[in-house]
Amino acid sequence: MLRLAKSPYVLKVFNYDENNDSYLMEKCDCNVYDYLENNPFKDDKLILQVIEELLLGMKDVHEAGIIHRDLHLGNILIKEGHVVLSDFGLSKDTMINHSLKSTSTPKNSHYFIDPIGLHDFTALDKLSDIYSIGKIIDYITGESELNKKLSFVISKATERNRTKRYAAVDELIQDVNSSVKEISEEEKAFEEQIAQEESPKLQEISEVCRRRGLYLYMDGARLGYGLCDEGNDLDLPAIASLCDAFYIGGTKVGALFGEALVLRHDALKEDFRYIAKQKGGRLAKGRLLGIQFLELFRDGLYFRLGAHADRLAVMLRDFCRARGLALPVASGTNQQFVTMPDSVLDELGKKYGFAYLRREGPSHSTVRFCTSWATREEDVRELMADIGRLC
Repeated sequence: MLRLAKSPYVLKVFNYDENNDSYLMEKCDCNVYDYLENNPFKDDKLILQVIEELLLGMKDVHEAGIIHRDLHLGNILIKEGHVVLSDFGLSKDTMINHSLKSTSTPKNSHYFIDPIGLHDFTALDKLSDIYSIGKIIDYITGESELNKKLSFVISKATERNRTKRYAAVDELIQDVNSSVKEISEEEKAFEEQIAQEESPKLQEISEVCRRRGLYLYMDGARLGYGLCDEGNDLDLPAIASLCDAFYIGGTKVGALFGEALVLRHDALKEDFRYIAKQKGGRLAKGRLLGIQFLELFRDGLYFRLGAHADRLAVMLRDFCRARGLALPVASGTNQQFVTMPDSVLDELGKKYGFAYLRREGPSHSTVRFCTSWATREEDVRELMADIGRLC
């Protein structure tokens, strides 16, 4: 317990009387159950303070290599309005056994005990403390709005499957802070500005997600072409630092099948392989998928294929612009959007494949042309010649 002597959240012990088997401790005002039950000024702010100090105290406890094993509303004390933890490490095993077998009361209830310890308290560990913390948070927040904000935290902390719980109090603290963080007026204005932008930057979107406690996932079907865009200022390391998950498209740059999913956030990695298998998303011969990406990223092949397609698409774009054709979407990738007369498109459709995007008045349409890793330059030049002849 000397390791916790400096923690402001742990009850101070001054002396032990061997004859009476008793301790001389600092005096506290009450336990947290009575504090919240009898406090006329109880609100979410007060409850949140109790939660935050409970977490900081348990962080100190675990970092000192100590497991509480019997955390409940009766041994979380209040001194001068602040949380003080008691009854751990000081109690003998017999006393802990007695506590676990004692009659359940609102403040000392089996409700707070990890089910693994109901019949064998020696099985209780750090994950059991985290379970108890989750149950305590659930109890003291009741049916309030704060309980709704912390529902994910409570659910993860009290998972019956112990492998899915928070591994450390630090993780719990991080999620609690994310869940209850108030958005300032300045931050709200920033978010409104981002929402109004036609093409917000990934950095800006990432900032909003971090503030709101949201995961950011980026579709990467055409990532190879996007990274090679003449106006792009991102690379794979930057994307990995800004996103919680993204995938690298394979088929668009020549792979026979499959995409490479990249998970950056630790919470998304948990049980992912099992879930993918359960939902039919795992291949029996998955190594064949991996081999494709191994080769695509060997010696920069992935980027050379993307740059090839982009170069040919930009060549088509510049030609169409020089011919006076409208380009409603600015693009430096393998996708180019061009507005043409319907009569011209009817003729081109007999020889080339393209996708209609939208109508532009009674006689024109905007269409999308795509180049690929396999597109030949002579084919693009032939298309350009046909457009020049028809327009």
